[in-house]
Formats: sequence, C-alpha cells, structure tokens
Amino acid sequence: MFFEGSDPVGVVDVGREPVILLEPPGTPLSTVRAINPDRPRETLEEFASRSLELSRKKEVEYSYFSTPAGHEAVVSAFEAAGFQELADTYRMVCLLEGPYELSGGLRFEGVRREELDVFIENAIECMSGSPDVILTMILENLKKLKGTSEKLLDLWYGLETLYQVYADGELVGILDLNMKEGVVSNVGVAQKHRGKGYGRQIMLFGLRALEEEGRERASLRVHVDNGRAISLYESLGFSVTDRIKHLIWRK
Repeated sequence: MFFEGSDPVGVVDVGREPVILLEPPGTPLSTVRAINPDRPRETLEEFASRSLELSRKKEVEYSYFSTPAGHEAVVSAFEAAGFQELADTYRMVCLLEGPYELSGGLRFEGVRREELDVFIENAIECMSGSPDVILTMILENLKKLKGTSEKLLDLWYGLETLYQVYADGELVGILDLNMKEGVVSNVGVAQKHRGKGYGRQIMLFGLRALEEEGRERASLRVHVDNGRAISLYESLGFSVTDRIKHLIWRK
C-alpha cells in the first residue's frame, strides 16, 4: 500500500494468474488500484511510477489498472508511466420486471461439464468482432486450461450457468449467466446469424432465468464502442451506472 503522509493513495497486489485471466495460468502479474484518484497530479504520477517499479522488481509479465472514468489525472499518470488502454466499458443495470416473453424458435441447451471445451470454442466465435478484447482474452485463456488446470475449469464452470442456443438444429449463439450475482457474463451470436433478432431473444431468456432464480436486478458489462449492443440493452431496460477505464502494462 502506498501512502501520502498517513493517507492511503493506492494498493498494488502481486500474484499469478488466474486473477483476471488476461494471460495463461501461472503468469506473474500485478493489479493496481487507486484508493483516492483525486490526489494531486504529482502524487498520482509518483504512485504510478512506484507501482510500475515494484511490478518490475517482482518480475511480473503484466500489470493491470482500472479506475472509474472521469478521473483523467490518474489515467494520464499511468499512461505516462507506460500503461496503455486495454478497454473502456460501461456497467449497465436493469430491474427485473418481467414477464419476459420469447417469440419461440430457439432451443436453449444447458452445457454439461464434458462439453465445456466445445462451449468455449463456440463462445470465442460468437464473441468475435467485439471491441471488448478482455472477454476474448479471458475465453482464449480458459481454453488453455484444458488438460493442465482442470480444477480451475471446474471452479469456473461451478460459478457460471452456460447455454448453447440453436435454431433449426444449428448453433446460433451462446449465453453465460452468473445466477448468484445476477450478471449476464457473456452473450454472443454467431457471425452469420447476426441481424436476425437472436441476440434479443437470448437476452430475454437470460433475464427470465435470472428473475426465476430470484434476482431482483441484472447487470452486465459492455464496451462503450459497441453501440448496437448498448441500444439492445437499453431497449430491455438497462441503463449505464458506471464507466470504467482498463489499462495494462506489459513487460
């Protein structure tokens, strides 16, 4: 923890993946958090510089920093230290006030543990083209766990409720829900089936499932440049509650 006098400025945690899964498991990393991003610029620049100095000393492969948008001084301080923007995302939330009626025609199949590697491959394809590269990086590194870190895959599978979505026997999309937290973790439509309204139907199914689970609200993350997805979520009752800047430094 870094202090200015007796006041905390920020925290640096050093460890190994999996933490964020931006790199394969076991990769040395550090995560940085500013406790008060409204400190004077000189203080923030020193915090960024010393955070990176500590990370290098610990021989990490990458360092990850995130902060609510609007704190431009701390973002500039970390960019000056060598960090680059990884993603810029909204957190969106909606109250679950169904009923959520589906138009029919889609079949949702729950994913069994032995099908997890197939689901991850399908999710990567269905998420392709998304400006949120973090999601793709996480999926790619989950794929690398097969045969090496099956317990970690077991843990992830135990946290998420996964569906593959079919129309006329053909895969058209995927859905990943965290029922306990009320989070739509991933939703995607296969490239050749986009623009057919499947994304809306998948979201309606997901919101209904969360409501039936007893959740009162749902949340999700979306890249600020993904205008089509944002419009869909707003039409379903979601609104933006936070904007987060994600920065990364690589060795």
